[in-house]
Amino acid sequence: MNYEQLLQQVEFLISKYMRKHADPRLVFHNFAYTTNKVAVASRIADHEQLDEQNRFILLTATWFSDLGYYKNPKDPDLTGVHLADKFLKDLGIEPADLESIKSCLLAPASFQPAGSKPAEALCDTATFIYGMPEFKAYSKLWRTEEALLSEKEFDAANWIGRMIIRMEQHHFYTDYCKTVLQPTKEKNLKKLRKIQPMPILPAASLDATFSSRPEEVKPAKDKQQSKGDLPDRTIETMFRTTSANSQRLSSQADAKAHIMISVNTIIVSLILGIVVRKIDSYKALAIPTGLLLAVNLTTIIFAILATRPNVKKITFSGSTLEPEKTNMLFFGNFFSLHFDEYSEHMLHLMTDKKQLYLQLLRNLYEQGVVLAKKYRMLKISYNVFMFGLVISVIAFLIASKYFDAV
Repeated sequence: MNYEQLLQQVEFLISKYMRKHADPRLVFHNFAYTTNKVAVASRIADHEQLDEQNRFILLTATWFSDLGYYKNPKDPDLTGVHLADKFLKDLGIEPADLESIKSCLLAPASFQPAGSKPAEALCDTATFIYGMPEFKAYSKLWRTEEALLSEKEFDAANWIGRMIIRMEQHHFYTDYCKTVLQPTKEKNLKKLRKIQPMPILPAASLDATFSSRPEEVKPAKDKQQSKGDLPDRTIETMFRTTSANSQRLSSQADAKAHIMISVNTIIVSLILGIVVRKIDSYKALAIPTGLLLAVNLTTIIFAILATRPNVKKITFSGSTLEPEKTNMLFFGNFFSLHFDEYSEHMLHLMTDKKQLYLQLLRNLYEQGVVLAKKYRMLKISYNVFMFGLVISVIAFLIASKYFDAV
């Protein structure tokens, strides 16, 4: 199959469709923007060394990723999938390739690339503007387009707050974007935080911050319905934020433990390589040297305990999940199950909202317990190192003075 020729046909098809269905409201998701996305996708494909087939899947999906805005801007993702299915069948594309393209098109909306290289790359093209020097200009166009589509103006502070939370929750999947776009994304985020250090948004708008697509503002007649959904959205946002904070603190604890391990390992190596061999000549230094070694080893042990993984195997009985006893959201509790058993438990869990929230609460609680243990061990490690190092230095000074006196 001549993928290069098919790509040229796809590009011609998209440009023709966008010109025919031109919408003056689409100042952001237009042909120029799509062309930029395709250019980014092409660079990702080169960096990831995708084969000809996967490169075709990625670039074709990128061409169709914004086409849905020209027919139904309220649901552009599914509309884009339907258009791709219709047009690509007429081009005679292989059914397997077509299904891969449709799967890629749904990935940015669900944030579930499922390990597919083209899908991961398409997710990154959907948010490539976060890491562009022209981010400010893109953001203004995005805000203008959303206002035109919803027929409602957006407060600048509210929009900046939404962008800050989007960018904080967002991460790139491909190595190219992590290497090239991530540094600029961090600079853009810092600039936004200087403008608005504490983004405080109405609860109803929080749900929009986790989508790669701009959210439609509900008209006035739907306000009552939005209020009815407000508690669930607020709770889910709380779960996401708390879980992310716990993971961030856990990563910080691991980094601090690694510092302790590295520093003390170097000190032990120096002592064993230099000082211990000369103890016979400087016997007065034997006690402070032994004290310093004990301090270093104790520090290393507690730092290792802070980072040591601990997975307990749990035996299940029966087919009904008991959320008050088991956390099915932690891999350590289900890795020993067969997939059929695991899927049965999870499907049962997803049908019961109360049990699902209970599992999320248990997951947060257990994260907190593990985090508390990490920081407790880490505190002991730092205290031993700090006080032990001071005592060891004093011991060395005393021993040196005594040795000189002798």
